Formats: sequence, structure tokens, C-alpha cells
Amino acid sequence: MIRSTRNLIGALLIGATVLALPACSTVKAAYDAVTTPVDMTSIRKTALSADLSYATTLDLAVTYANLPACGTPTAPPLCADKDIVNEIVRLSDIAQPLVDAMNKTVQSTDDASIAQAAVAAATNAIEALKKVLPSPVLK
Repeated sequence: MIRSTRNLIGALLIGATVLALPACSTVKAAYDAVTTPVDMTSIRKTALSADLSYATTLDLAVTYANLPACGTPTAPPLCADKDIVNEIVRLSDIAQPLVDAMNKTVQSTDDASIAQAAVAAATNAIEALKKVLPSPVLK
């Protein structure tokens, strides 16, 4: 009985150690992310990419919104759904100031955490706008 208890305890310790190893690497990755200096040039390039993505997405959104309205007797097969157009307007009204703030922030600060936060906020708003667009528009 004592021997089997020791074996069980030993097995549990080995199992706990094996399970803890991935957690250690996760903690190390998080530590590295916080302590590794971030290159502002890289952040500015990411911001530029987000700005270009927003411009492209906005072009597609405007093209979609300018299609004839769905639901009318003469609506063609490719038409704009009124609810989607309203959501496009709502989300672009949110995204535009965030993109503007991102561009202003990455050009005027050397604080990487502030710049990264601005890029993240703008990127999230752009992604939300992309998700609203019907998939044929994105193809």
C-alpha cells in the first residue's frame, strides 16, 4: 500500500511537472513581450498597413452602399441591403476617428505602448467594418 501510494505521488509530481512546462514558456513569452523593446519603425509600418487596409475597405464599403437598394421592384440581383449600409455607416463613423488618431499618435510619440494601443484600436475597428461587408464584395 505504501509503495503504491509513493508511486502515485511520484506519478502525480511528474504529471504536474509536465503540465507546468507549457505554462513556463507562456510566462516567458509574456515576460519577453513586455520587456523586449519595440521598434517604433515597425509600429509605424503596421500603422501604415492598417491605414491602407482602411482605405481599401472604405472604397469597397462605398461601392457596396452605392448599389441600388434591395427590396425595390426593380432591384437588380446585386443590390445593397439597407441594414448593411446602415451598419457600414455606423462602423465607418467609429473607425475614421480611430484611424486618424492612430496616424497622429504614431507620428507624434516615441512611447511604443501608446502607439501600439492606437494601432490596435484602429485595426479592431477596421476588422469590424470588414466583417460587415458581404463576402462577394471582398472577393
